[in-house]
Amino acid sequence: MFFPDAARSLDEWRRVLRRGGRLAVCVWSTPERVPLFGILMDALSRHFPDERDVLYQPSALADAETLERLLIGSAFRQVRIIREIREH
Repeated sequence: MFFPDAARSLDEWRRVLRRGGRLAVCVWSTPERVPLFGILMDALSRHFPDERDVLYQPSALADAETLERLLIGSAFRQVRIIREIREH
């Protein structure tokens, strides 16, 4: 979620995995579901509007369909998305 090109990053992770290896990822939800970071992203993007995409990058994979499409596009098999909610 911190890489500017998620597809390229997943391709590289796939390349370095051992045959039969597994990948687990954990991504942030949307800014409104991650209040501390959402507030911070909103405040910083008002001061740095040209950096908005970078500031919101950690939430780029919040959509399960997008994440699944990227994983399948990088040749991962048996892709399973599990939504978990954690409170801190």
